[in-house]
Amino acid sequence: MSTVTPAVFLTAIVTPSPQSGASPTPVTPPSGGGPAPVTPPTPTPSVALPPTAPALTLSSASGRVGTTVRVALDLRNVENVAGLQMQIAFDPTLARAGRLEFTGLLEGFVIVSSVDNAAGIIRLIAVRDHGMNGGTLAAIPFVIARAGTGSLGLRNVFVLDANGNPVTVGLGSGMLTGTE
Repeated sequence: MSTVTPAVFLTAIVTPSPQSGASPTPVTPPSGGGPAPVTPPTPTPSVALPPTAPALTLSSASGRVGTTVRVALDLRNVENVAGLQMQIAFDPTLARAGRLEFTGLLEGFVIVSSVDNAAGIIRLIAVRDHGMNGGTLAAIPFVIARAGTGSLGLRNVFVLDANGNPVTVGLGSGMLTGTE
């Protein structure tokens, strides 16, 4: 009998500087051993955030089974942000996440990220010694595995300014939809 080990991607990037969502709940593993099954997160609608409010948001995406879609991770209406930490929860039965595709906005940041497709969690930490203003931070590729809809949620989010002070941001979740 062969054993399948779930893949976990770890990325550490250092670039030169030019200047509450739903989460999976582990359940008891089957008596035969092997990895514990994961209960997918329940879709939760995103609360509409005022367009001028500081916010960290995930876009929504849809695609046919077997295709890759991209979800944008945006930080908007903020100034002087020098540190970010977050987890992005998704339904691992609906889609598999790929490595985050960072934009130039994070140039100069030390970035540590991981994708755990078995648990449905993406982790991201980014820090540098001076602040930046908001924009699109990354695109997250997802390969649609089955038809259905699931939520994309942000949790354990911390945003800090260049002085180490917390920056309050609203959180906007997204949705993934797979079609036949």
